[in-house]
Amino acid sequence: MLILMSLTSAVFAASPIPLFLIDSKTSFLSDAVKVVFYFNQQPDIKSIESNNRLEFIMDFPRCDFLIKTYREKIKDELLNGVLIFKTEDSTRVLIRQLQMTQSRIMQGYDKSKKNFYVSVLFYRPYERYSKYEARLAEINEYKKRGIPVVLIDAGHGGKDPGAKSVYGDIEKSLNLKFARRIADNINETGLCRAYLSRSGDRFLSLGRRVFLANQYGADAFISVHFNANKSKRVRGFEIYYLSNGTASDKASEILADIENSAEFVDENIAGEQDYQVQSILLDLKEKENIKESGILSTIITGRVSKIGSYPASEPKQANFAVLRNLNMPSILVEMGYLSNNEDISFLRSSANVEEVCLRVALGVINYLCPKSSLDYSSIKNNGRKASGDFVAKAIKTAAAVRKHESAAAVPAIESTKPAVEKKAAKKVEYKVKTGDTLSKIAKKFKVDLKKLIEINHKNSAGAIFAGEVLIISDGQ
Repeated sequence: MLILMSLTSAVFAASPIPLFLIDSKTSFLSDAVKVVFYFNQQPDIKSIESNNRLEFIMDFPRCDFLIKTYREKIKDELLNGVLIFKTEDSTRVLIRQLQMTQSRIMQGYDKSKKNFYVSVLFYRPYERYSKYEARLAEINEYKKRGIPVVLIDAGHGGKDPGAKSVYGDIEKSLNLKFARRIADNINETGLCRAYLSRSGDRFLSLGRRVFLANQYGADAFISVHFNANKSKRVRGFEIYYLSNGTASDKASEILADIENSAEFVDENIAGEQDYQVQSILLDLKEKENIKESGILSTIITGRVSKIGSYPASEPKQANFAVLRNLNMPSILVEMGYLSNNEDISFLRSSANVEEVCLRVALGVINYLCPKSSLDYSSIKNNGRKASGDFVAKAIKTAAAVRKHESAAAVPAIESTKPAVEKKAAKKVEYKVKTGDTLSKIAKKFKVDLKKLIEINHKNSAGAIFAGEVLIISDGQ
């Protein structure tokens, strides 16, 4: 923790108030390490690319800092420390990582401290970073070939179970089950490519789900949930999309408050904005996204309402945290009520689950690919391989993407279906000690120095520091 000594009014007597970095704080959250920098005014941010991928650097132009250099050691598996120092015309922050992971810059105003702040979230990994990079590369190939991408978000997870029925059904498990089926149904048509925000029982903060959707450049975001109500008579399928004002009704407002409670588990400061997307989220763009979200909601509701024995309400609006700061049409789908016996009974039938998920997938495809003319019977009766030139072209394109990745030896992405893993060589890692050099480590483990530098994404200088974890052999 650093504290800037109090500044007297005399400093500012003859000139405008300068920008100062006045404090910093590191917090350890459930799925991230959060480093926050506080300022007396809103700062500009300039990201700096380093030759060392484990160095996260950003500058605050025209920002002063009264201490010559500040160092903070961090005891965590993700970060080693923070260094703050002055350059010619900026204050620079350098954060040393111990492993590559997803990072996100946020900014806002802390009312309790009465300071502006910039925070950097380093998300705790649930997979190798190379798999995440491979997924981004795959998504880029799909988008180049005109195939829309959708992120299917299974709500809750890990320590956040969500709602629970009197029969013991847990929402987080049902969310994942239904999200998988929706994603699989979309992917089997070849028209769109669906990805899951989580494929197992793990906690993801609401902000991280938003981050993933924006990083993927998704064309639509579907958050899958189950509802509950004090009245056991309330039932059926519902869709919500973001409101830029008040909720559609009191029930929608209450539901948003319940779903947003996961944000407190995330321990985020309310009201912060995503630095990477805020310039895009102008009022006009946000209004357009809300309008398109309403259209997407209406299309999906129309498809599900064809199930005669399962009621589907008109789409509603509310201020859901998981739908904020997104660059694409986004909706929250409540598949049914865990507090209603009829809904539970209906959704325990595998045939009913399949139909509901298929109709949701159909609505997504109809919205993203309006020229496909795909309908429920064509998917159901033809093994999900619809006819038409558009579909044939899409399937051919998907095959081209897979061929491209195979040729480039891109690591496999996290699939929506379980896969049998091939037996691989054991990965070897080494924690750097004081006095170590890359050449010493290469000699110790009898590995090629050039390869050691390459697999650890080091530059020619090969800078390392104590506590850093190096990959000696990646098992390939």
